[in-house]
Amino acid sequence: DTDTDTGGWDTDPAPCCEDPDCSCDTDQCVNQPCQADAYCDCQCPSDPDCEPGTCGGDIPLPPAPVISDDPAAQAAMTCPDEQTPVVLYMSNDDSNSQASPILARRMIRDGGVVDPFRVRIHEFLNYYDLSYEQVTDAPARVGMQMRRINSEIGEFALLLYAQGRHRPAEARRPMNLVFSLDTSGSMSGEPVELLKESMRATAASLRAGDVVSIVEWSDVQSVLMDSYEVSGPSDPMLLAIVNNIETGGSTDLHAGLVLAYQLASANFSDQRINRVVLISDGGANTGTTDIDLIAASADDSDGEGIYMVGVGVGASSGYRDDLMDEVTDAGKGAYVFIDSPEEANRMFGDRFVQIMDVAARDVQMQVTLPWYFAIKEFHGEEYSANPAEVDPQHLAPDDTMSYHQIIQVCDPSLPRTTDEITARATFEDPISRVMMSDEMSMPLGDLVTTGAKQLYKADVVVAYAQSLIVIGDLMQADKASEAKALAEAMIDWLQAAESELGDPEISEIRALMQEYVVNLN
Repeated sequence: DTDTDTGGWDTDPAPCCEDPDCSCDTDQCVNQPCQADAYCDCQCPSDPDCEPGTCGGDIPLPPAPVISDDPAAQAAMTCPDEQTPVVLYMSNDDSNSQASPILARRMIRDGGVVDPFRVRIHEFLNYYDLSYEQVTDAPARVGMQMRRINSEIGEFALLLYAQGRHRPAEARRPMNLVFSLDTSGSMSGEPVELLKESMRATAASLRAGDVVSIVEWSDVQSVLMDSYEVSGPSDPMLLAIVNNIETGGSTDLHAGLVLAYQLASANFSDQRINRVVLISDGGANTGTTDIDLIAASADDSDGEGIYMVGVGVGASSGYRDDLMDEVTDAGKGAYVFIDSPEEANRMFGDRFVQIMDVAARDVQMQVTLPWYFAIKEFHGEEYSANPAEVDPQHLAPDDTMSYHQIIQVCDPSLPRTTDEITARATFEDPISRVMMSDEMSMPLGDLVTTGAKQLYKADVVVAYAQSLIVIGDLMQADKASEAKALAEAMIDWLQAAESELGDPEISEIRALMQEYVVNLN
């Protein structure tokens, strides 16, 4: 092909192409990126053949002023000996585990410094709204977005996601809920008031026929409500019990858990959503027997188990995040932190079905990359080339598991627009127990030119979480001036992102970072 305006992909060159739009690479005729060749291939941040905004690099957001503290992210890339596709398996915590960003927000608003060990980036991605299009039929659907972030070294941001089916509140199954309430002395004041707000918001989301039991525990245990069928939203008898809850005494979590699971088992039905809801400030210790009890009750081998939903309440200074994270990991349920009445209504009103229900069980994401790609940073819980090393997790209705990562090529000259990336999710239908899957493949050329609105917001959320980790590490190393400088640089960057994306949640993140600078002073 000797025309100069085809923009096409020349094939079968002999011995190599003569088309001035093309160049030769190992005797193969390839498009020459970043030149006016009538072909929009997005092989650089600003391809002259592409309309503004078409390629990922065209949105004028500079790189975030935060450097990952992961040593693997700084390692040099080398090309593998074998040119076989890279197949990796990924997992996040449950899609509705999202305590970390709320706890970080509370630490900032309490005038403190965010503990870097409490920042779990995947929970930030769970909490903030990425607003994917709704699906209505399959238990889960996969999707992906990608953009180039550094053309010189061949670095890309890649967002894979599995989205749960749409399920309106009126279509959910009846519920069997057992509340295990920490009413020990440490819960006095704000913690118990937030406990009550969470209970009231839950009561408003219940339907006639839902079964509710309530266990309160300190150094003694009491059953406040046993197998009670509510009359509808905001049942008067349920609210009367909630309003009269008082605190006092020491903590005996084990006895409170045993009693709660006994009640949940007594009312268990495979036609219902069966949950134990633990509300506590985390001021207790779990033993092996407690974790074994929670895990055994959540076992799905003979049907859907009794999952635990963990609800953290209280001031950030005395809150035990490690306890609640541990028990909800074992219990396969959501983990949230409530820092205000508004957050209680958001979680147990707006997101009630997401917190309590399951759309797809045992979700595991698989990605197949061209041989020259490797993961530079992964912002989920775990990934491996061995699927047995990655624990599958549950996906809630109207919710999404988002797997955000930075991938890099071993040689920037290797990618071709026709090379494909494939995302595949396997999962089990929670009702039929049938194993299912969904898959999506796209050529690189199409992937980097397709809209990436959610990816851009995910980039912002990840950078915010990373900055909290780095700032916390700097403060612990007595480098307050460097921590403050990073926070101030993040404010400028977040303002640019806020202006570009026009997202109110980014505005909230920017305002939090401004508060944080005051704390660091």
